[in-house]
Amino acid sequence: MKLYEISQEYLDIMDAFEDAETEEEVMLLTERLSEMQETFEQKCENYCKIIKTFEGKATVLKSEADVFKKEYDRLKGRSDAMVNRAERLKHNLKCAMEDLGIRDKEVGIFKIKIQNNPVKAVYEDACKVPKKYVVKVEPKIDKMLLKADLQAGLKIKGCKLDQGESLRIR
Repeated sequence: MKLYEISQEYLDIMDAFEDAETEEEVMLLTERLSEMQETFEQKCENYCKIIKTFEGKATVLKSEADVFKKEYDRLKGRSDAMVNRAERLKHNLKCAMEDLGIRDKEVGIFKIKIQNNPVKAVYEDACKVPKKYVVKVEPKIDKMLLKADLQAGLKIKGCKLDQGESLRIR
């Protein structure tokens, strides 16, 4: 029986108590109610077992994700270091070629050349750039500060503290 069916059956039994006319009907309804309570308790226990299993699996997966993230961060750090080394070597090679007045050169299997990059727009002071070139950024609310101020008793227009409910299983 599904949880919502158990709940509905329980409510139906409670309604039937109001219509019971004989002691026998009351006894049958009491017995059915007892059975429904037992069924409901079993269903609740099974739900809790499943919930705890999912929460446990989620914790394991989060731990694995943390391990993978640490490994990702470690490998990304190594990758970034390699990129930085390559950029530093390219810069050193370019400087040496410029110092010697060399714009292009064939060396072994490579052809190296100093060339112009694509044109790009550069601005000196962002405040002086006309508004049509400025991209608007949506404001971001500092919810932690807002919560702290509301808890301190400040009245802030359009804001309030809200506390919902959730099911805890221990």
